Amino acid sequence: MEVEKITFYLFASIVSGTLTYLLIMTILSVKIKAKRMKIISANAIIASIIYLIGSILIYLLRTSEIVYIIYGLVYVGKFITETNMSNKLHYSQRNYTFYHITTSLLVLAALAIQLLGLGNVIIYVVILSLVNIMISIAWFSEKNVRILSFSNIISIVFLITLMDYPSTSLLFSLLPLGLSSIYITSKEYLHTLRSLDLLKEKKDAIIEHQLKEFKDFLFLLINKIEARYPLRKQHSINVVTISEGIAIELGLDGKVVSFIREGAMMHDIGFLGVDHRNLLEGSSYENPEVMKHIWIGRRILESSNIFIKYLPMVLYHHERMDGSGPEGLYGSIIPLPAKIVAVADKFERLINGRESEKLSIQDAIEYLKKHPNLYDQVVVKALESFVSKNFFQQH
Repeated sequence: MEVEKITFYLFASIVSGTLTYLLIMTILSVKIKAKRMKIISANAIIASIIYLIGSILIYLLRTSEIVYIIYGLVYVGKFITETNMSNKLHYSQRNYTFYHITTSLLVLAALAIQLLGLGNVIIYVVILSLVNIMISIAWFSEKNVRILSFSNIISIVFLITLMDYPSTSLLFSLLPLGLSSIYITSKEYLHTLRSLDLLKEKKDAIIEHQLKEFKDFLFLLINKIEARYPLRKQHSINVVTISEGIAIELGLDGKVVSFIREGAMMHDIGFLGVDHRNLLEGSSYENPEVMKHIWIGRRILESSNIFIKYLPMVLYHHERMDGSGPEGLYGSIIPLPAKIVAVADKFERLINGRESEKLSIQDAIEYLKKHPNLYDQVVVKALESFVSKNFFQQH
């Protein structure tokens, strides 16, 4: 009578605990958006249903030998779903097929023995212990979930020590099994929570690092594309150096200098959508077809919340002080970063002969000085100072 009470309370505890876990997993699977976590939750729900149905059948059929077969099916079914969960949890492709097949064959062997009327408690306990051993080996071979292997050892202990009370021994043996899904899912959610905490704590640094990597990739792409055309080879890289030098000479803040340097690298990003055969034919940058690059660049940047801030340098670096540029901006209305890039862009093209005869550094500066209607003379003066310090003073 005492054993019956223990068995009932044990069964009630298993059912109530499983139902609670099943409810939690169902809610999480609905609420969570991440695909991987949805898959883990779905497998956890399947494992819980297998565990719940098996426990109920074992209790209801406790006087029949069929409970051993049900026990084996619960273990194998839950093991298969939990290996899927473990692989998803650790982004692993570990193959558990051997263990799945071996444990399934052991349960089928137990079923065959029962159908032939050859079974007894000892034989079933031995077979089910072998099932636990195989599962324990499988978990132990995966270091990330190695702790689960000990739950199977505990199950074997219950099977053997309580074999005189079949349903009680099986329900006790199922207890450690119920913890395996909880362990895997809790590990996943704790890992996610830690990741979210880390992201919250380090989000600025993480975002900045990822943004830097993306910028580096974009700059590399621009440089590689320009390298294919003699007229544009290293043009943007050169404009970056010149623009940065001008910005420093103007005494701009370090963050502004960085902003101008990055914008200068992207000032001609619109050329990604220009037919470069026009450039190979030597067409001027003032050619209407070539000038389309500023509007193509605008469309590219307007589609990005990150790079939209560089729009003034992309769209306005061909504006002129007298308002004769493509957008009609003039004088102080033209943003300073765009004026800087405009001077650096023209200077670089002059000294490298990208449009006409190649000029010396001094002649290129004189050209810019002679056209105050086109180029901001404060910026030109800063360019002259930068050039003087870096190209003449050292000689």
